[in-house]
Amino acid sequence: ALELKQLTKTYPGGVQALRGIDLQVEAGDFYALLGPNGAGKSTTIGIISS
Repeated sequence: ALELKQLTKTYPGGVQALRGIDLQVEAGDFYALLGPNGAGKSTTIGIISS
């Protein structure tokens, strides 16, 4: 299982990539992140996988 509450990512210079992401994934569930370029999908996955 995975739970994120208020996930935020701010890059140097104050650029805010993520703001207040909440996500709950139960064991065995599958999800997809969809959105336009620059929406923070890769940043979110990078944080989850680190």
